Amino acid sequence: MADPLYCPWVFGHPCLKPEVWAAWAQAVLSVAAIYAASRLATAQEKLAFRRRVDACVALLEHADDALLIIKENPLSRPSITSADALAEQLRSVTIDAAPDYRLIGALTHASAAVSILAVELKAIKAAAGSPEGKHIAANNDTMAALDAVRAAWRMALPVAEQFRQPSLIQRIKRCVRESKIVR
Repeated sequence: MADPLYCPWVFGHPCLKPEVWAAWAQAVLSVAAIYAASRLATAQEKLAFRRRVDACVALLEHADDALLIIKENPLSRPSITSADALAEQLRSVTIDAAPDYRLIGALTHASAAVSILAVELKAIKAAAGSPEGKHIAANNDTMAALDAVRAAWRMALPVAEQFRQPSLIQRIKRCVRESKIVR
């Protein structure tokens, strides 16, 4: 009995033996599997990168919240300790740990502002003078540090937005737009 030939109606003419079709199916599916594996690895890397960017932005948001708490009573011992700890947290992000070079400037800017605030709060507390005057000076220094941290956050925000995953609707709209451009 002769080997049957399979002639799929989809492709038209190629009538081949089952072994040949199996080889072609294996080749095509192998290419698809390699492509899927590379897409998965790329997606995982982008997700990890986006999480590191979000962690840096969250650190700046935490600094903003902490400075708002310090502003309530800037000359108390917990406020000064909190300012020191916050400055150390911001300094602890190393250059190689920052996911994007633009975040290094923002984190350095915020770290410097909070470090200066901690030093100034200690100096104001140790200085002689009226408590009201000390409180006003400490409040002004805290507001200056808060403004600097918010400026650093505004510097970091475009980086975070750049690496956000577009929604499915946004991707579909982009594909439709691009297909109209190609035509």
